[in-house]
Amino acid sequence: MKNTLLLLTAILLSCPLLAQDYKVGFSANGLATQIDSVEIENTTQDKTITVYGQDTLHLLGVVSNIENLESTSDVSLYPNPATECSYLEFYSEQNTSAELTISDVSGKCLLLRKIKATAGKNRIRISGLNRGVYILSLATDALTYSRKLIFNGNHNGNLHAEKTALTKSKLSTKSTKADGLVEWQYDDGDILIFKAWALGYSRIKVYYITSDINLSFNLVQCQDPDGNDYTVTTINGVTWMAENLKTTKYNNNVPILNLQDTADWNNTTEGARCYYLNDSVSFSEEYGALYNYAAATHGDLCPYGWHVPSQTEFEDLMVFLQNNEYNYDGTTDGDGDYTTNDKTAKALGATYSFTNSDVEGAPGNYDYLSYRNRSGFSALAAGTRSTINNFGLSYSRYATFWTATEYIPIPDMAWRFQIDWHRVDARMLFSDIFNGYSVRCVMD
Repeated sequence: MKNTLLLLTAILLSCPLLAQDYKVGFSANGLATQIDSVEIENTTQDKTITVYGQDTLHLLGVVSNIENLESTSDVSLYPNPATECSYLEFYSEQNTSAELTISDVSGKCLLLRKIKATAGKNRIRISGLNRGVYILSLATDALTYSRKLIFNGNHNGNLHAEKTALTKSKLSTKSTKADGLVEWQYDDGDILIFKAWALGYSRIKVYYITSDINLSFNLVQCQDPDGNDYTVTTINGVTWMAENLKTTKYNNNVPILNLQDTADWNNTTEGARCYYLNDSVSFSEEYGALYNYAAATHGDLCPYGWHVPSQTEFEDLMVFLQNNEYNYDGTTDGDGDYTTNDKTAKALGATYSFTNSDVEGAPGNYDYLSYRNRSGFSALAAGTRSTINNFGLSYSRYATFWTATEYIPIPDMAWRFQIDWHRVDARMLFSDIFNGYSVRCVMD
């Protein structure tokens, strides 16, 4: 009996306490008064859920009725509601064909797409829908699935449904829901990334929850002339775009040259844009455009009220993260020098964008889950265009952003901010102004 009691005591002491009981509500201010929907990503447990803005998220140590999405017969659609895009994931026992149909509520077919499904999990990215309610149906030899899909964004109606690569961080988790109370399993110390939408505007906040809380999202205008609304996030009082710029026009409605030919791109002195591998269909929506330095410093590239950040603004971001425990190993560096003891790349990178790496603490390494995108900056490895090797193998390896600052010692050089898939540090580098990089804008 004594040995049994000792064993039970040891087990209890070795297990985490599961008595968490926190309630999280959502509200908006700024350009909206009510949240439409919130996508919550638990980076520590690698799971995602989407709730309505009027719901209350109930975080519990143990949830008795969570359904298991790892079942081979399961289908997931997330986020739903969605603003930019939604992902449909399903499992197939064998290589087969799948038929995807998207209709409006009147029954009118908007898209009918035949897709080759491979054995195992498959993922389809759906984008281009305007604000509204739609019916999505998927049929294979062994599966019939139908679901209501809600879109909150306003797009050009150019509907796309394309099969994409699977990413671990995007697997959704179902929950129980009754009377607006959504239960979700949560352990103390888990890091949650909240992305809230309202009226097409969206903002990211990163938290770990220790008590009941109402999260208020200040929604601000960040829209380009093409009508693209950008998700934003605030770090150390500075509001950044949390998406890559994808505008095809300056904010005075003047078109930006789209140069595909390598010689034309390398020799132009005008502002220009392109897309990785010149494939705008696959890359423009999620990864944005690649711009040369002339476009980045045109003065009218960013939405009104926003600007291309300077070298100093990126350096200040890096120093703040180092000083405030955003290094992947939890260490801090208070010397004010962004070049020393920097291990913040994982905290800056989106959780799904970088190719695999075996370097400890790098964005491409599936380790230190609580630090993945801990800043909310959500850097995407959109690739680059170089005058030396054109596009090379840069996609999924490099997240590179122009600054507005020239590198004075050498003509035709300027500073860039870069995150690599296999490095723990974010870097300030200089390069040829004729290269093509992503752009993130900062609120004035």
